Amino acid sequence: DTNSQQWECSRKRCGEKRLAESKCHCDNDCLSAGDCCTNYKHICHGETEWVEDQCDDLSAPKCPEGFKRQPLLLVSLDGLRAEYLQTWRDLIPVMDKLRSCGTSTSYMQAAFPSKTFPNHYTIVTGLYPESNGLIDNNMYDPVFNASFSLSNDEKNNPAWYLGQPIWNTVTNQGLKSGTFFWPGSDVKINESFPDIYKPYDGDVPFEERVFTILKWLQLPDNERLVSAVIFTSRLTPKLSK
Repeated sequence: DTNSQQWECSRKRCGEKRLAESKCHCDNDCLSAGDCCTNYKHICHGETEWVEDQCDDLSAPKCPEGFKRQPLLLVSLDGLRAEYLQTWRDLIPVMDKLRSCGTSTSYMQAAFPSKTFPNHYTIVTGLYPESNGLIDNNMYDPVFNASFSLSNDEKNNPAWYLGQPIWNTVTNQGLKSGTFFWPGSDVKINESFPDIYKPYDGDVPFEERVFTILKWLQLPDNERLVSAVIFTSRLTPKLSK
């Protein structure tokens, strides 16, 4: 289909001239340009797919060539229940590969209430909801005399957001951070935004979110982000298709 042609290589696309409408590429120069589709090496060069390859030796971890420091990448898949790692594992081979080659846990205990904004802001501040200011996705504060909601502009009021999110911490260390739709990251918290951030837009395809982060990580070393966080919502309908 048209969407898969934008994000994946096929044998017909190998060695093609660059297509303006494609979000990633399969031409002979895509490796040097850093914008190949993720299946390029497998389809066009016959290499084993990463999910089927042997696990890398992490006994002596080191940065990839061109990196002076290891970047921190934080990804959230909203609505991914722990049981899906078993019942839908065939539909999420990348996560299964990360579990088998890395470190994993059978479940995590959410902060209460187990809602999107309170939990995601807890992750990036290290504070429970009662301390980070976000106790629900929808709430009323008698001091502010205002109602916080994901559907109104009050969610952009920094007075609701307490503590120091990780992108503030990175900035305070003179380093660079970027966020893609992470709850609260498009709000001027503590008079600061991430170096790069994206206001939430649910119509942006999942593939575009991932490829954008990959491009950020391929920036020159003096421009590259030390910390990048990405939020992916509406995962369950995608898995069930």
